[in-house]
Amino acid sequence: MRRIQRKAVRQHVEKTRDTCLGSFYRRSVWKTNMNSSVKVLRRKIDPTGQISSRDRKSALSSNEGLLSIIVSGWVVGTWAGLALHIESKTIGLACALTLSILMLFGRTQRRSVQIVIMVSGFALLGALRSSIESSGVLAEHQPIHDIADGRIVELHGRVKTIDENVAPRTGLVERFGYNPSAHVLQVQDAVIKEGPGSEIEMKSVLIRVASSHESTTGLRIGDLISLRGTLHGGRRVTNPGMEISRTIDPWVKVPHQELISIRHRGSDHHNGIGFWLKAWRIWVVETLEESMSDWGSDESRALVRAMVVGDRTTGFDELMIPYRRTGLAHYLAVSGFALGVMIAVPRCITPVRSRFVRNTVVLVTIVIAMASIELRAPAWRAGIVALVVGIGSLLGRDWKRTNLLALAALILLMVNPRELLNPGFQLSFLVVASLLVLAPILDKRLEWCSIVLSGKSGGSVLVWFRKSCSCGLVAWAAASPIVFYHFGIVSPAGALMSILAGPLVALIIVLSVGSILLATAVPWMTNPAGPLASISAEFLNHVAVFFSSLPGCCFLMHPPNVVWVIGCEYLLWRGLLEHKRWERYCMCLVVVILVVWMIPDTPRARSDSIELTTLDVGNGTCHLVKGGGGWVMVDSGSSSTRSACAKILFPAVRTLGIERFDAVFISHPNIDHFSMLADLMGRIVIDQIVIGHSFIDHAETPEGEASRLLLEIADEWNIELVTAGAGAQIDAGGLIWDVLHPRNDFHSDIQNDHSLVLGARRRSVSDPDTYDILFTGDIEELGMRSIMSGSGPIQVGVLEAPHHGSIRRSTEAFLNSIQFDLLVQSTGRGRLIHDYLGALIEGRRRMITALHGAIQVDIGVKGELKLETY
Repeated sequence: MRRIQRKAVRQHVEKTRDTCLGSFYRRSVWKTNMNSSVKVLRRKIDPTGQISSRDRKSALSSNEGLLSIIVSGWVVGTWAGLALHIESKTIGLACALTLSILMLFGRTQRRSVQIVIMVSGFALLGALRSSIESSGVLAEHQPIHDIADGRIVELHGRVKTIDENVAPRTGLVERFGYNPSAHVLQVQDAVIKEGPGSEIEMKSVLIRVASSHESTTGLRIGDLISLRGTLHGGRRVTNPGMEISRTIDPWVKVPHQELISIRHRGSDHHNGIGFWLKAWRIWVVETLEESMSDWGSDESRALVRAMVVGDRTTGFDELMIPYRRTGLAHYLAVSGFALGVMIAVPRCITPVRSRFVRNTVVLVTIVIAMASIELRAPAWRAGIVALVVGIGSLLGRDWKRTNLLALAALILLMVNPRELLNPGFQLSFLVVASLLVLAPILDKRLEWCSIVLSGKSGGSVLVWFRKSCSCGLVAWAAASPIVFYHFGIVSPAGALMSILAGPLVALIIVLSVGSILLATAVPWMTNPAGPLASISAEFLNHVAVFFSSLPGCCFLMHPPNVVWVIGCEYLLWRGLLEHKRWERYCMCLVVVILVVWMIPDTPRARSDSIELTTLDVGNGTCHLVKGGGGWVMVDSGSSSTRSACAKILFPAVRTLGIERFDAVFISHPNIDHFSMLADLMGRIVIDQIVIGHSFIDHAETPEGEASRLLLEIADEWNIELVTAGAGAQIDAGGLIWDVLHPRNDFHSDIQNDHSLVLGARRRSVSDPDTYDILFTGDIEELGMRSIMSGSGPIQVGVLEAPHHGSIRRSTEAFLNSIQFDLLVQSTGRGRLIHDYLGALIEGRRRMITALHGAIQVDIGVKGELKLETY
């Protein structure tokens, strides 16, 4: 009898919890746990089953307090600990998430002193953990980071893993600048020798070995090896906005396989769990691909593989562009949505109704799904939450989903505090929290509107549509401010597309999982699920492309202040949750502040000074020029830094306050001069891209895949393309840009010789061959001769070193024909091993990015130079 009564009380509490959702967050009493509240209710329940309002509130708040205090304190401490190294805007956004967590889970009306003490304690623990993480370099890495600058070292160690033919994950165009067949080794118990008597011991070091497509390393796991290569991985602040705390683990680059010698052969380890997991993933991908056969296009099949198993092929980044424009990029990542659909398939088809069996099937499905997909950050986050939910259900515990979400966040922050500042982490947990809390409230309000208009709540189809609308609208509204802050893009079409795409993506995942199950169970039978999944993906792709092409689908704007983001999230949460009258006045005030905040600033008076910032991108070039009327970028590439746009260019753009580029000049189609531009498009407004005729010609060749892709991406974002040659004159950024080279009759078999040579000058400068800055690209022998023969002596304030400082026969004559005050050389450290350029210009002023970091030059009206370096 007591057990029946306890069950009835629990069911009544859960039912009351849903009906009193608003008061649950506004008026609650601290209790120790759910069991104590049930005991109180059991004593006070009367024969009619009525429960007093006070006891109802006590039950609703009983199981929330302790976990909410832990998570709130830990989050506060985490961002406080990271504040020593992270810029204030990112810290402010983390603070906004902290306030949201406090609003969701905090209970401070009673026992406030105890709560403050607990929050402070866990905040200190979180700050300590994040401070240790943000210190940047592990103790064993500290000696290595001082010498990890590309110098030659010897290494001895044992092969731990071999990952053949793996290309590094880079940006849209960057991958074309890397060797796709480079072998990646992990060596354990390594000893690095930099010179006589200098030995550094490392537990694990990554080795990259250059190779051809057909070659293999000939190594096996367990081999004792010795090698010689260049040591990389040191990190120092060399650019505006760059974070010193983001260090890179040391790694060694081996240019030839002949530089590796085997001292002792190890046993062949093909029985490890890593080997079998890799083989399992390969089988799943191949099975899914075979089930789709030749149905649909290559894009649709790539879309299915990306959504189901996280297989991001070389065309994935181009495929994602229309989804970014329509706010659907999150559907292409294997996250909580995809994992939830995967779990639902076997759960629904399980014939046994036993709670234990069904929950066991769910746990097994989670493990198999996690083993089958690429484990990126969204998959890890979703997997942790799913495992906790599955274990709780198996044990018969009906844990609240918000508590589980908080627990998953706490686990991830304990492992890696920097996740708090990750846009993916912020979006995942904020969107899921909004779906758990706000979507049911919006659904009930839509149901109320339906009852008022039609007198009934509607059938099952209408209920399903109403819930889809609620989830889509809430997810879009919660994510939009954070997406706007991090990426500078607003997608009004995302609200409608979220409603349309959600069911379609779920159908694709269900069909794909079904095709894999059918291929496993009855491989001889014709599989209809795979073709249906491919056709559905084709339809989804057409819908995304159609909406992406509509005017007003998305807007690229300067990212707002963090206060604006906090205000938007406050309006969303407090607008849907129940609120008092004074909060309505506060929300009206917040709306006014947000509107005023987005009003553009009054344009400042134009200055005649010119600002030149040459970023340190390693082997590559990127110049940012500010005249009197805006910003212009000349080249934007790097062939030595992976994900250079995210690590270098975009942080510098935000730090310098660049809201748009009037023009972007690409000197020639070398990957180290335009690789970052593809990733920058779609994150900042670009009015026009100026290229030479050689760029168009190169894009039409089989070797011009990267150039062709850049032009396609520019067309996707509706950016004007301008082709220019010698004699052209372009007004951009408050400056006049004269194209000096190449002429129409110029011919050279060397692509570098066709680089655009640009002279930037103020509008007030009318003297011929007089410029404030002269950009030379990668011109070589014939290019330099053409410029010297086509003009008189050139006078400039700042000159870019031709071809990163390389020497040709006419280099000395070319430099002597130009009168310059400062020579800027953008290059990596490798070119400085033999610094022949220094001997040619001895006694003349030169700045090198490899030595000085980013170079900032302020050119005054009279030509005076103010120099600042990193």
